[in-house]
Parts: sequence; C-alpha cells; structure tokens
Amino acid sequence: MLWRGKLHGKPRPRFTRQGHAYTPSDYRKFEQAIASEYVRQGGKFYTGEVEVTLMVARKSPKAVRDAQADIVTPDEDNLLKAFQDALNGVAYADDKQVTRARVDKLPRRPKEEDEAVLIVRNVDRKTNEERIREWKRYTASTRS
Repeated sequence: MLWRGKLHGKPRPRFTRQGHAYTPSDYRKFEQAIASEYVRQGGKFYTGEVEVTLMVARKSPKAVRDAQADIVTPDEDNLLKAFQDALNGVAYADDKQVTRARVDKLPRRPKEEDEAVLIVRNVDRKTNEERIREWKRYTASTRS
C-alpha cells in the first residue's frame, strides 16, 4: 500500500477531567483513512502469522534543500503502531498476529508531501525456520 499525506505516530493516551481515556479525533481520522486506503488499493485479509514492513519518506522543512536523516518525532515504533492499529480488522483480525516487523525511516527530502509504503504478508514456514536457526546460533554463541 502506498500512503501519501501527513503521517501521525501513535499518540500517548489523553484523559478527560473525569479520568477517562480517549483517542484524539485527528488521530482516529488518520487511522480510518489508512484502513480505507488499504482496502481501496486492494489490500487483502491475512490469517495466521503476519509480517509488516513500513518504509517512510517524509518531506523536509522548506528551509532545508538537501536530504537529511529523519531523527525527529514521531519515532519509528509509534509510526508502525499507528499503521498496525489502523489495519486491525482490515488486514488481519488483530495486530497480535504480527510476529515480524520492520520500519525504515528514509532521509527527509524536499517534496510535496510525506509518503509511506506498507507491505503486509504472511510469514511463511521457510522464514520461520530461518528465524529459529538464527535464534539458536545466537543463543549458543552467548552461553558460557
């Protein structure tokens, strides 16, 4: 899925004066827009283990002409969580199905708007076997 437009990271919970938690309306609209765009672009529903890859390219401030590292908020984990939450019930039943995730924040560049590429797919058996072998190699090498 290709997303073009303002990007939001998952915000901290907000609370009313009575102590009830709520999600800000602009963030709820962002989640709904992501879900709608995923469906519009033909995104499918996955069962079982899911892998999510998110690549983000944000526009740089107008005063900056060259590409520069994107080391400002939102953090990559908050961006990922925003997309994962938006796809609950749309790309998968629940984001607890996501067992593998990757986020790349590309250098900021002069352009008209932010962009994100989201790839959702099932984790295949071969990938799981490779992950288990890697785990065993690492844990065996760290044991004294």
